[in-house]
Amino acid sequence: MTATATKTKSAPTEKKTAKKAKTNMNIENGFENFWATGSGKAQEQFAKASASLEDVATFQRETAEALTETATLAQKGFEAIATESATFSKKSFEDSVAVAKKAAASTNIQEVIELQTEFAKTAVDAYLGHMKKIGEMFQTSAQEVAAPMNTRITTIVETAQKAAV
Repeated sequence: MTATATKTKSAPTEKKTAKKAKTNMNIENGFENFWATGSGKAQEQFAKASASLEDVATFQRETAEALTETATLAQKGFEAIATESATFSKKSFEDSVAVAKKAAASTNIQEVIELQTEFAKTAVDAYLGHMKKIGEMFQTSAQEVAAPMNTRITTIVETAQKAAV
């Protein structure tokens, strides 16, 4: 082979090699760009997902706290009502015993009837007053018990409205 023939044959090979190297470089650069972009996007999406999970965890914790507060308020309400009822029952019993002692000590039947009639009026009025007070206590307790969950429901609605926009 002559030197000219070798030069002619190697020139296309050198061009092919250079073209191949350029193609490989383009592929490598493309892959690096893809990896960098994909990695950045993946990190961005992961950060968003983490933030969302944190929001969900915070929301659940706040809801659990509201439920605990609700249970505590309900217990306090029932406790107050039970205390009021026990106090009323004790006073009613003491009043009944006092009237019974007076009636037992009386020698006149008319006086016993008057004592019993007055006691009955007083007892009924006291009972009606007690029932009114218990009803008000139940109403107040129910409002206090509902407040924490009403706040949570309001938060849910506001969050849903913001997400819808």
